[in-house]
Amino acid sequence: MITSTEAKRLIEMEKVYSGQPGIIYFPTHGQFLNLEFSGRQKKENFLVDISRKYFRVTGCTFQERYRVTIPLIRLDIDGRTHKNPDNTYLQCPHIHIYKEGYMDKWAYPLDTNVFPDLNDIYKTMEDFFRYCNITDYPIVQEGLPL
Repeated sequence: MITSTEAKRLIEMEKVYSGQPGIIYFPTHGQFLNLEFSGRQKKENFLVDISRKYFRVTGCTFQERYRVTIPLIRLDIDGRTHKNPDNTYLQCPHIHIYKEGYMDKWAYPLDTNVFPDLNDIYKTMEDFFRYCNITDYPIVQEGLPL
């Protein structure tokens, strides 16, 4: 566990791609992708997951993790309704932001100024990278490798 203050610092930290070079393909339905990032100073490591586990055309989850197991931010698009710890419910799309004592159990309404076009999943991926303060990221291509 980390504090909310530490989570905020990690989220605001500038991050750069540190994974393998080469062509990266956006996952199709039923697939999952992990991308590796680090802070500019290379002291902190992060993973960004792109999950298409649902077989909906617009279904996708983007998640930034720290130390492999600590979820900092998760963006759920076209998924299930979420129940918050206070028994309130939130429809998709929504965003989860780390909260001390709860990790990613709280969901919040999505700011459409930050994520203006959820129908464009590739633009949403880039918006998510910006939201996570990822300034250098790989080109993730549409479609399947030949």
